[in-house]
Amino acid sequence: MILALIVNLVIFVQEVRYFAEFMGSLRTAIVWFTFDSNIFAGVASFIMAFDLIESLVIKRKTAHRGVLLMKYAAVTGVTITFLTVVCYLGPVVKVRGLFAGSGLYAHLLVPLEAFFSFVLLERGAKLKWYHMFIGIIPVLIYGIVYVSLVLNRVWTDHYHLMLTDPWYISIAIVAAAFMLVALVVAGVYALAEKIAGKKKKP
Repeated sequence: MILALIVNLVIFVQEVRYFAEFMGSLRTAIVWFTFDSNIFAGVASFIMAFDLIESLVIKRKTAHRGVLLMKYAAVTGVTITFLTVVCYLGPVVKVRGLFAGSGLYAHLLVPLEAFFSFVLLERGAKLKWYHMFIGIIPVLIYGIVYVSLVLNRVWTDHYHLMLTDPWYISIAIVAAAFMLVALVVAGVYALAEKIAGKKKKP
């Protein structure tokens, strides 16, 4: 629990630094899911850190389940960011460039730190397969806003998701892929929780 606290504080500090870099251009930054998912991860880690401090003080064994579920949604969001960079943007743009500067922690460090701290250190969420719908809430909200603003020509289709005709087929494929990511994160967490539970038994 102490290690989880440290990692969540590290994530929060990284996200504060990341946010500070875009203070002068927030209107440009918020159009990118990378920015939005990272800021959400920073907020979730901040709340998780305080919840873990409370848990340590009152000697509660786990963080509150609601906080753990929020962290799960944040982890799914930055995991999608990481996979988008590696599998989608990587073949188009050099991956090394995407991991340079602030991209190092926004695209790589925070996603990995958040995933492994959640899966290995933060017990008590008791995730089931249907919790994937909680996991995709951030990307679902972003997706609705993205499609609406692109159709109304407020945003450009900067992720090139609506180039097919009909465009909603590609959107449906991407949504299914993101649900799979959320399901995998929940599955890995459930497996780790099961293994941790067996180790505690005499």
